[in-house]
Amino acid sequence: MALYEMTPDELQSVLGWLNDEEGHKSPPEAAAKLINISTRLQKKLLDDALRSGREAAGYRRRLERIASKNEAAAAAGDFKDLGFDSVDIARCLLHCLQEMGMFCSRNKLIHLVYVAYASWLASKGERICIEHPVATEWGPNYWRVYKHIASPAAIVPYDAFKTIAERNSGLAVFLRNVARKYGDYRDGDLERYVCGKPYRNALPEHNDGKWNKVIADADIYEWKAAEEGR
Repeated sequence: MALYEMTPDELQSVLGWLNDEEGHKSPPEAAAKLINISTRLQKKLLDDALRSGREAAGYRRRLERIASKNEAAAAAGDFKDLGFDSVDIARCLLHCLQEMGMFCSRNKLIHLVYVAYASWLASKGERICIEHPVATEWGPNYWRVYKHIASPAAIVPYDAFKTIAERNSGLAVFLRNVARKYGDYRDGDLERYVCGKPYRNALPEHNDGKWNKVIADADIYEWKAAEEGR
């Protein structure tokens, strides 16, 4: 509602009342109309502000997604991935562990995915999954694994191994060997092992105080290749 919905006389009467410093005049009937206009005007201004805020927030989120993709691409360097989902890699490892009578926590499973990722990268020059590991307070992390495998105690069927084996039998055997070699590590020991130089380079003190920095593949390759004498 605009001010032209008030007549000049009504507006003048309201202004006269507002300027009555001694308070002798009673509020004119037109004051109620102006209050209604003011209320609707405030609502319109608030709606516009909220809409602008949502648009700005959406724009920021788009920029963050672009920055995240650029960061991941920079971290990958020349290393190509095999196209596997990190969740499938984790489920395959979990199936292998359960076959051997070993059970583990979610954090330990995530760290085993990281060990497999690093070992394959060092030996083959390829990333085993699309998702990049990031630095979190509890070590290297794969957020998809964290979100989709809440309870590693649940029995994982053979299909989890088969999903990998049908596409890359060598990788399936490799994952079984990783489970066999590192599966009996205690959680704390494995966490200390994976929190090496690549992880430390991605910590907040090196990245504007922010967690969830992508751990660079070049750092992972250098760390694991040196350990394996490559």
